[in-house]
Amino acid sequence: MDAYRRYYVPCHAGWVGPTVLLCIYGFCSMMRPIEPFVTVFLTGTYKNLTTEQVTSQVIPVWTYSRAVLLVPVLLITDFLRYKPVIVLQSLTYVTAECCML
Repeated sequence: MDAYRRYYVPCHAGWVGPTVLLCIYGFCSMMRPIEPFVTVFLTGTYKNLTTEQVTSQVIPVWTYSRAVLLVPVLLITDFLRYKPVIVLQSLTYVTAECCML
């Protein structure tokens, strides 16, 4: 039992706690219930695009541009140690949501 206590690291003192918090934050930030309604919004009178334009031009560019941006964001996140990037991401989400109203 003594050997176990000597090597035991509580979750908050090791890497498990921050990793779990980052995973929960990542899951919550990627929850976008509005995405199924994007096509309806873009084909409406506000943007006036056809369904074919949205499915063949807008969504592929949107998806691949987000995938390309993951590499520099990952490198910047590792370099800055997560906290400033998470705060910046939170602020941009709030700003984007406020602008959509």
